[in-house]
Order: sequence, then structure tokens, then C-alpha cells
Amino acid sequence: HFAHFADQRVATVKQIAPTLFFNYKYGAAGDALRPYLGLGINYTKMDAELTDTGKALYVGVPMTQKLSSSIAPALQAGVSYKLDQNWSANLGVASTFVSSTLTVTGNGRTHTAKFDFTPVAYTATVGYSF
Repeated sequence: HFAHFADQRVATVKQIAPTLFFNYKYGAAGDALRPYLGLGINYTKMDAELTDTGKALYVGVPMTQKLSSSIAPALQAGVSYKLDQNWSANLGVASTFVSSTLTVTGNGRTHTAKFDFTPVAYTATVGYSF
């Protein structure tokens, strides 16, 4: 992910976002087709690093930048299809709600910017059970 100012890339943002889900599968355990819904919790940790263009905006000014972490509910929905006794296929979609504040401090001043986004992840998997 990149932060832009006046059509210039000023920072690169890296994140890690583990999510824990608890899923409820509908139908009986022996059913071939089993839709599911999940509710979970997401933790997103982000780090920002200025590009050379971003550093040029603060020449001669010692500064720090920090992105706050986010903890939020997460949702998941999908369907699992049992192909035979051992093999299954799964399609799913998951999303969470991330909110973070960027704080830039330098030259005796502090600037903050808040941003929210809702990432969506689609999955298609094949599984083998034994």
C-alpha cells in the first residue's frame, strides 16, 4: 500500500492482519453441501516508511511517523462441498473493518490523519481430510 501527496508516492505501508474466526456450518455432518457463517476478531498492525520523495518533504526536520493498530470484528461466509470421503472444496469471502490514525511529529508540530477501510478477501480451497 502506498500513501500519495500531490500525485507523488510519499510512504509505503506494510501490514499484518491475523484474524480468528468461529464458524457455524449449516446442515448435518454427512451432508455434501454445507454453507457456513463466521464471526471473528481481526488485529491489524501497520508500519509506514517514507519514500525518498516523502523524506524530501521534511528535509532537515527530525520527524517520526506512526500508524495505530486496529482491533475490529470480522465476518465470513462460504460454502463447503464434500467431493468424496476425503476431499472437499471450499469457497468463501471474509471482511473486517480497519481504522487507523497516522501521526507525524516533527519540528515541534504534530499532524494526524484518520483513515478507515474495509478489506475483503476471497478464498477458494481444496482440502483433504484423514
